[in-house]
Amino acid sequence: MSARDTAALRKMLHPRALVTGVSNGRTRVFGGPEWIKSVAGSSDVLRERIWNPRVEIAGDIATLWARYDFHLGERFSHCGTDAFQFIRNESGWQLLAITFTVQKEGCEPAKRP
Repeated sequence: MSARDTAALRKMLHPRALVTGVSNGRTRVFGGPEWIKSVAGSSDVLRERIWNPRVEIAGDIATLWARYDFHLGERFSHCGTDAFQFIRNESGWQLLAITFTVQKEGCEPAKRP
């Protein structure tokens, strides 16, 4: 994400992927192309760090669940939980859904640098 490599993001996301953010009881849902456009258009360096990921794989589906923190440049923005849903198809492993929570307070320190 920090590299803003839109070609890599398009390859990684399934064409019908959804990105959903939940914050303070409000839900925002983006299509994959819309989310990629927002990442590419940011004027700040976007830096997301995850730690202690839990991964479950069953055949051609997989889930990754992890805590994260997010920075705009060097400035802390928020933390939360990421839940990624993957499918394996003729293109390999692709993200079908990204769901995340947004917390502005009560964030635990990152478990790694």
